[in-house]
Amino acid sequence: MKRIAIVFFALVLRAATDALVICGSCGTEAAAGARFCSHCGAALAVVSAPEPEPAPGAATTPAAGAAAAADIAALGSEAVRECVLAARKQFQEGRPDVARVLYRDALAIAGVDPGILPPAQGERLQQETDACDERLSSVLAECTACHGTGRRSLQATGLGGSAVSGSASSVSSGIRCEACGGTGKRQRRRTVGERKTALGQGTQAAETVFRSLRFVQEGNAWIPQSLAPLLSLEQRCRLRRAAALPCPDCQGFGLADCRTCGATGTVPCKAKGCDNGWILSDPTSTLDSKAAAIKTRKPCPACGGTAQVTCSACAGRGAQTCRKCEGSGRRSVCHTCGGDGTGQCASCRGTGVTRSGKTDVPCTACGGTGRGFCRTCHGEGYGR
Repeated sequence: MKRIAIVFFALVLRAATDALVICGSCGTEAAAGARFCSHCGAALAVVSAPEPEPAPGAATTPAAGAAAAADIAALGSEAVRECVLAARKQFQEGRPDVARVLYRDALAIAGVDPGILPPAQGERLQQETDACDERLSSVLAECTACHGTGRRSLQATGLGGSAVSGSASSVSSGIRCEACGGTGKRQRRRTVGERKTALGQGTQAAETVFRSLRFVQEGNAWIPQSLAPLLSLEQRCRLRRAAALPCPDCQGFGLADCRTCGATGTVPCKAKGCDNGWILSDPTSTLDSKAAAIKTRKPCPACGGTAQVTCSACAGRGAQTCRKCEGSGRRSVCHTCGGDGTGQCASCRGTGVTRSGKTDVPCTACGGTGRGFCRTCHGEGYGR
């Protein structure tokens, strides 16, 4: 009974306190619900019930959040479309280095929100990006067997040779080069240095395209100016992580130059009797024993007449797995943030507030969340 009485008294006291209205002019207590003071006639302030505080982490305006997500999906889809159209144009014009940068930016934007790009279109976009990588991985170069002429010249011993001195008459056969098929050109793998040069030129040219589209830079990514203020910290980190710089040793290809063959994929043929791709042999009989023997020539079976054989160290690829990134093409994960890309806000040191005069106000840099980009990787999630 005592406990019930205490609870009843507390409820009555709370109701009386909530209903209590004090005149601001004369301090006289007014009746509940009164609009004017009965003593001085001054207007009384209307007391409204306080609104319940939202739960931590709950969205205060669901409609506004849904609208922002829809805007991100719409603006992101349009940005991806513009990047892809520009990339296809560059690829058709013979600039796979520029197209590669544009394609990768489109993939980075698509990774910000699932509603930006359907999975089927994402797979096609990745295939077009891989086609740029394939085009950049090799280049047409002068054939080393025929030195770019497309024809092979041989020295033959004719019947008019001296039996004593053994001198031979020079005969130019002019047969088609087996190594290049008579074109004088052969595909060879680009070295890491050549790839760095090509990618650097492509990045500079792509920046001109981005600026013409009125895109702004977010880390190493480029996005529409209207999309930038809509992205959250997590989405910005996701964008920066997708557009982060690749492994510095292999430039994202996951391969390093083979030291054995010098990135060519072939080494000189060392088969017995091979002379620049040909085997010289004496005939079983001669027309004149005193005349110089006529030597026949046929392609070396080991190299097929190319004078080059496949490098055993790299299996003809001209490259081996990059030791720094172990073939992933990416840098190591940032040890400060563990790859998340976020950390304490540098302005408020994670408190969410800053000092303004003698009062604390929400930090303008982080919006009061106390979170910002990682100081080490700046939101990319990868180490240097």
